[in-house]
Amino acid sequence: AGDLRDVVIGISPQRSAVTGTLSTAGGAPATDYFIVIFPADRALWHETSPRVQVVRPSLDGAFSARDLPAGTYRLAAVTDVEDDEWRRMEFLESLHDASVAI
Repeated sequence: AGDLRDVVIGISPQRSAVTGTLSTAGGAPATDYFIVIFPADRALWHETSPRVQVVRPSLDGAFSARDLPAGTYRLAAVTDVEDDEWRRMEFLESLHDASVAI
């Protein structure tokens, strides 16, 4: 019910990605972890959020999470994640203080 004026739509062929390498204090690849990436804004924590991802590092410690919507995120490395635990607000809250802003 109305019209739009002065609207600019941008389309990019690039995909968003968070990439990195997880290593031990000695510099060896740390492969026995789960990397949880989640939004800094707690209002975006919900069970179907496309902004929460869990990835595993490869044998060289490299990891990548693709197609995250633009925003500010936090990253945590944990030794265990059960089923869909990472989708629950309580789990993300337990990681918040030990996570790093990216």
